[in-house]
Amino acid sequence: MPHTLGPWTATTTDPKIRQTAKTYAATLTPLTQAQVSAFQKAIPTARVVVLPNAHHYVYLSNRADVLRELNAFLATL
Repeated sequence: MPHTLGPWTATTTDPKIRQTAKTYAATLTPLTQAQVSAFQKAIPTARVVVLPNAHHYVYLSNRADVLRELNAFLATL
């Protein structure tokens, strides 16, 4: 968090698309924060990793972070 909606929103020249994406992201962030909080409250032993500016395919947008966190998790098994 905050979300990134992908490169097409960052590179578009259409101001309507940019504003719509900005509004969507502003609406989505508090909802996602509420989900993270609810998850942490329900499972306090869980580890939640928040990656700023990741997009839906987090393994593509934040490959190094995902690999680091997966390796850290696997090392605990």
